[in-house]
Order: sequence, then structure tokens, then C-alpha cells
Amino acid sequence: MQMLRLPAFLLLAVMIVETVQAVSPDSGREKLIATELANDLDLGEILWLETAAGNEFPAIFYEAFLGHHDTGIILLHGLGAHPDWPDVIAPLRRALPMEGWPTLSIQLPILSLETPVGFYGETLRTARARIHAAVRYLSKLGFRNYVLLGYGFGAATGVHYLTHVKKHRIDAFIGVSMMARKFLSPGIDLNARLREITIPLLDIYGSRDNPVIVNTAADRRLALKSADNTVYHQLELPDADHYYAGQSTVLVEAVSNWLRSVETMFQIPVGEEPE
Repeated sequence: MQMLRLPAFLLLAVMIVETVQAVSPDSGREKLIATELANDLDLGEILWLETAAGNEFPAIFYEAFLGHHDTGIILLHGLGAHPDWPDVIAPLRRALPMEGWPTLSIQLPILSLETPVGFYGETLRTARARIHAAVRYLSKLGFRNYVLLGYGFGAATGVHYLTHVKKHRIDAFIGVSMMARKFLSPGIDLNARLREITIPLLDIYGSRDNPVIVNTAADRRLALKSADNTVYHQLELPDADHYYAGQSTVLVEAVSNWLRSVETMFQIPVGEEPE
């Protein structure tokens, strides 16, 4: 699993190009990741979900131990990572089911090692289709409510989804260390998008997080206030860095407490498919 530990953006030189080309996920890399994860996976099961266009991608589902929740959590990993990423994603994926929330951690589109990292901005449309598929899967299992939880670029992906899908079925959003890297092409204006979100939202980051995330916390707070989001909470975890090293238990507790506080506000779904 060592080869999966280093994100793609650390393996590639940051290349900003003037002409944005169409890019597709590297299905070979995704299959390799899924195979290696399956060999080492001790909690949960590897699934292959299918988008409406018939494209398959891997995910990890971990059933809740306490069956009293009607809510499933969809996890979105960071840039160039995978559904059992050891920082943030794996701890939450494994711990939230112990609190009653099943987790479905999906593989976001991953590009070939030869593709400039800036082109990850082109993967957002494909990511939307995968989030749709994740919602459909949880719906078939009988869950009525859905929470998106994204880490780093995964959080920016979640914000993009919520503001580009006319009728989504997401009831709440959790952004862990939200950031949209400037070298992405096309870019994401995170604060502008946050102004459009009115569902319950938790913005959580560490006091020793990436300086960009810490220094823009006030801007994110103002963006959500301008959206009239009355169920917005921003939380800084003391002593936590961007990887939440040694702080996983604190992170899980903070997320669980917030979920319990907002779950009663979720609406009964009306059954439409997202557009």
C-alpha cells in the first residue's frame, strides 16, 4: 500500500497550461487502487458502483453497527487519493458506523501520472455523476437522508456538486479543511459557491492547518452568512494540523456531535432524481 500513500499532487510538477484539454479518469489506476485496497481491507467491503452513463468506479461501504439512523454519509477524499486514505477519510469511514451512521467512501476521479495536476479541475463533472450514483446506492438500501463529507479537494468537490445540481438530495454538508487549490483549471471560487448553500453545513479545520485554510476562515464564515445559512457552524480544532495527526478521535467526536444536532432537521425526501 506504500505506493498509494503519496498523493498525485506531490508526484507531479504543478503545470498551468493555457489550453484546457478534456481528460478522463485513469480506469487502470482506479482498478489497481481497488485491488490493493481489497487485499488490505479489514473493515467494510469494496463495491463497484455505476453512474447513469454506465461507468463503474470503486467505493467502500461500511454498515452501521447501530441501526437507528436513516442517514448515510458519503465520503469524498482529497486530491489524487483513494477511499481509504489514512488521513481523515479512513478514521471517519471506520468510526462513524460505530456511532450509527453507515459510510460510503467513493473513489473520486483519479488521473494518470502523466496528466498535469491542474487538470483535476476538469474532473468535477465526472465527480458529480459518481455522487449521484452513491446517493442512488444508499437509497436502494433504504436510507432516506444523505450527508456529504469532503476533505480538502473533496470538500471543494462537494461544494461544486451542491451548487451545480438543481435538485440534489443532500441534507447536510461537512467540509473538513476546505480548500480549492489555485492551480486547478478550471478553478473553483470556493467562497462564491458557499454563498449559494443553504443546507446545514459544518466547516471544520485545525488551528495548525494549511495557512490558506486558516487565513480564509473568516471569509468562509462571511460567505455562509451572506447565504442566510442559519444552520452553519464553523469549528477550529486546537492543535490539529492538516492531516489531523493524533486528532482523529477529536475529529470523529466533533463530526458525530454536529450530526446528532442537525439530523432532526432533515427533510423527508420527495423522491426526485438529481438533475
